[in-house]
Formats: sequence, C-alpha cells, structure tokens
Amino acid sequence: MPGWIVYCPKCSFEILHSEISKDERVDPWLSTAPKPEFPNGGQNLECPTCKIQTVFQRHQLIYRR
Repeated sequence: MPGWIVYCPKCSFEILHSEISKDERVDPWLSTAPKPEFPNGGQNLECPTCKIQTVFQRHQLIYRR
C-alpha cells in the first residue's frame, strides 16, 4: 500500500510514517495524496532498528508506492 516514509539519519532504515488509503486520494489522476500535517516543531519518531529518536519535519516525508 502507498505511504509516506522518512529515513533514519543513523542507519538509513525506512520508517513508515503513514499509509495512504484509496479514500485519501483527492484526485484519481494524481499519484499521491496531500502530505499529512505535522505538529509545530516537527514530529518525533523512533527508528525500529537502531532505536534512535529523531524529530522529522513535514518536508522530509517521501512518497512510497
């Protein structure tokens, strides 16, 4: 399923931020849905591999098919 990912800055593991369902696609001709909103200051995520905590910003999200 398509989703939004970020990469761990320490080990480069692909961290899934959120999945994109068919209902979230606004326009069937677009390949992506709008990026999810982030809290002010960014969102803290933990890498499941190396356990490092990192604050990510919305512009760091990458679309994955």
